[in-house]
Amino acid sequence: MVSLLIETTQGTGIFGLYPCPYRLADVDDLLTNTLGAVIGWCIGAGARRAWPFVPPPARVDLKPPTGRRRLAAAFVDVSLVVLMGAGSSVVLTLFAAVRGEKGTSLQILADVLQVGVTVVGGGAVRAALAADHHLGPVALALVTLVELVTIWVRCDDRSLSSVLTRTVTRTHDDIGRRDQKAAEQRAAEQRPLRKRHDGATGRDVALKHGPARPAARPE
Repeated sequence: MVSLLIETTQGTGIFGLYPCPYRLADVDDLLTNTLGAVIGWCIGAGARRAWPFVPPPARVDLKPPTGRRRLAAAFVDVSLVVLMGAGSSVVLTLFAAVRGEKGTSLQILADVLQVGVTVVGGGAVRAALAADHHLGPVALALVTLVELVTIWVRCDDRSLSSVLTRTVTRTHDDIGRRDQKAAEQRAAEQRPLRKRHDGATGRDVALKHGPARPAARPE
């Protein structure tokens, strides 16, 4: 289906956006791609039967994540943020390449946004534009250094951002165990109170929740 869609896009000039197709639709490519997909599926099905995958046994993990695991998670988060923010850099780079301009990204962004506001304090603005190439890497290095030092100093492997936001990282097993204990505690609080008759006062005294004692067997 994907190969057919590609060939149709090429043969129709992106579905009529161009007056004529910029590339002829090749039936041989369609047949070759489809045959390759079928062969790959057959090989994968045979390999799965020959070497079946056995999932490893589940292991209960109640300890908090270590510093390495948190560092790996932070690296993945930062990488996703950088990749998502790369779109603006691509736009600014293409804009500068098309217009043949040379300047920092902030200068190019000002041209793109057509900023027409009179700025007071041109020296500070020029200094910010000059430091644009170095400010980002330096700030990222400082933040990373502070986070690593905080993790190394603290015994619970929490970073500075986790400490400031009071964030506690736990595993799914630990959270499930805590939820189970909380549910058992709520169920125990909702049970009716057991009472015992006090012969001295003639009143019924409520007993605390706890496991019921087995009845004494007659000797």
